[in-house]
Amino acid sequence: MRYAAIDIGSNSVLLNISEKDKKGKWKSLFDISEITRLGEGLSDSLILNQVAVNRTINVILKMKKKIEEFGVYDFCAVGTMALRNAKNAKEFIGEVKNECKIDIDVISGEEEARLTHLGVVAGFDITSGNVLIFDVGGGSTEFIFSRNRKIKNLVSLNVGTIKYNEKYLVSNPVSNKEYTETCEIVKRDLKTLGDKLKNHFTIGVGGTITNLAAIKHNLKSYDPGIIHGSVLTAGELEKIIFFLKSKTIEERKNITGLEPKRADVILSGAVIIKEILKAANTDFLTVSDRGLRHGILIDRFSDKKIC
Repeated sequence: MRYAAIDIGSNSVLLNISEKDKKGKWKSLFDISEITRLGEGLSDSLILNQVAVNRTINVILKMKKKIEEFGVYDFCAVGTMALRNAKNAKEFIGEVKNECKIDIDVISGEEEARLTHLGVVAGFDITSGNVLIFDVGGGSTEFIFSRNRKIKNLVSLNVGTIKYNEKYLVSNPVSNKEYTETCEIVKRDLKTLGDKLKNHFTIGVGGTITNLAAIKHNLKSYDPGIIHGSVLTAGELEKIIFFLKSKTIEERKNITGLEPKRADVILSGAVIIKEILKAANTDFLTVSDRGLRHGILIDRFSDKKIC
């Protein structure tokens, strides 16, 4: 049978359609990410603006059609940071219900982290040891700490690409002063974790990290086979950051491997990852192409539960 999961985030909406065989093994049939910036301006107003709402609903409508084309048996849609924080989240959920005939389940940061962990570990042969999985999003970053494939701690911080991009990295191209100050602000915002990030095998997941990996590999078209399991070192990240901050947003759109719609927020995301690696006292991370949407499928449909 075929199932689908829609992940409605602050920066993008993701859809995965997968098929589960009789033995319970999953095979991905279709996977797409569309940037809609639902959380645009949310850090100041706590209100979803109608332009962003319309963009997002249009993308969800397209995804609903794709779900129908694939003859999906059942599907589930979840909302994360933007819908957790927005004062008018209920109005947005109602619009999606009316226009797309889709119910959105707004999950907590902790549940988001749990499902991300489920999706990521299913894609790696990790049986023992301490693992840190982090997902840098538009509105927040989720940290999952596990040992021997079992979650030990979940932390969700309001550390997201849209926030730093709108408040601090405002020049085009970014000035050295803005960049330095943003690094310090991100470092400060991560301090609540203390030394928790250290002594873990580190895995990065989400659109920010996969785009940075695609830049590293100079991919003209995205290839999950190359991205998933690849390694990004701190030194490679520093070189990419130096390259990104020297460019205007329009110039970044032409960078091979970078999704053009992510050109304005990719630097803030790279800064967050750089500071995470420093705090973790590690000089590399492993990239995962799997994440929340895969965890949703496993969690909600492995025993044919209905979302």
